[in-house]
Amino acid sequence: MEEARKLYKKNPGSGTEGYLNQLRLSTLYFSRLATTGKPFEIGVEVATAGKFDDIVMYLGDEQQYCLVQAKHKQDETKRITLDDLLKTTTEYSLPKYFDSFRGLKREVFYQAGRLKYIVIYTNLKVDENVKKVMEPVLVNADTFLNTLNVQCGGKEPTLYRFNTDYIEFIEQLIDRISPICEVARKLAEQLVQRKKISINPNGVFHEFHSLLVRDVFDLDRQLFRDEFLTSNPEMSIYLHKFRYLLERTLRSILKLDEFSITDLNRLILTGKLKLLFETGFVSKIVSQSAKPSKDWGDYRVKRTEVNEFFQHLILAADQPNFIELEAITKVEVFGLKEYVDEYMRAVFDQVDRWIRDGEGVFLNANDWKRICSNSLARITDTTISTMLKE
Repeated sequence: MEEARKLYKKNPGSGTEGYLNQLRLSTLYFSRLATTGKPFEIGVEVATAGKFDDIVMYLGDEQQYCLVQAKHKQDETKRITLDDLLKTTTEYSLPKYFDSFRGLKREVFYQAGRLKYIVIYTNLKVDENVKKVMEPVLVNADTFLNTLNVQCGGKEPTLYRFNTDYIEFIEQLIDRISPICEVARKLAEQLVQRKKISINPNGVFHEFHSLLVRDVFDLDRQLFRDEFLTSNPEMSIYLHKFRYLLERTLRSILKLDEFSITDLNRLILTGKLKLLFETGFVSKIVSQSAKPSKDWGDYRVKRTEVNEFFQHLILAADQPNFIELEAITKVEVFGLKEYVDEYMRAVFDQVDRWIRDGEGVFLNANDWKRICSNSLARITDTTISTMLKE
């Protein structure tokens, strides 16, 4: 009786180099998992895995998942910097990965302690400043870690985990991932672009309306409250943090290294910036003067949540590129057998069809045996046919 297939919704694939990287890496991981003799499943482009959708591995006995995003960069002279990790617009943005990690908590991967690792696989090195906030991970007998790290001549492939003892780095990350950062960024943009601040339910200001009116805006003067700009000693540390984020964002947008938030009202009065409100934003306070249900501190991500994120996150750096992966896979998976090139191409062809198939299907050890068997049969048939023709 044919075994039941576990299906999943698939995401669209990546570009040519990214696809070749995924094809060869998933084949190598597939082979390594099969070699362990443990029950496993492997999937690619798994939609519910968020940013870590490229390769999803599951160990049946342990009931644990490892989710991988495989990134490939053509220019290997570049290094991953702290800015790359902390900014929200970069390819290695930790704020984006953190947001995706939060989304995973709603999925089966996270439930009942099933999520073991979320992995960023890259052929780039990290710079020295990044190494200061991370530490190498000991592979030992961990099946996932042994599967993930791919040795390559001329490189130093390393699995890293972020060190939760580096409080300054964690605080900087919290600044970027907390909702108040998005409000500060959007407020700075509205000031510079002279756009009205809206109470739109889908906008970032809607939930913060009461707090902004109470602590930040002087609606009568259409300016900022003086006590907000001058950093009143009685101001909460979380409001002070919002003030700092607004100042930093405006300094960046205006490209003024000497900008101080204490000058904000002066810039508004001289017309260089504009603080404008839609009617609904101003009138809401008249009809609803209740105390805010949340305070500024409730909108700051807790350090414990970041620590949990870092417990799962692995950065696999200086890993083989897609060209090196083919050579490594050729030796490790297919060995120095006769017709090795033909065998490898036949296996890649079948894995390729699985990746490109519109329907997502998790594969297991039996599927790997079938793929290898079919590939060998295909080579044998081709060889016999060639011999007969000769």
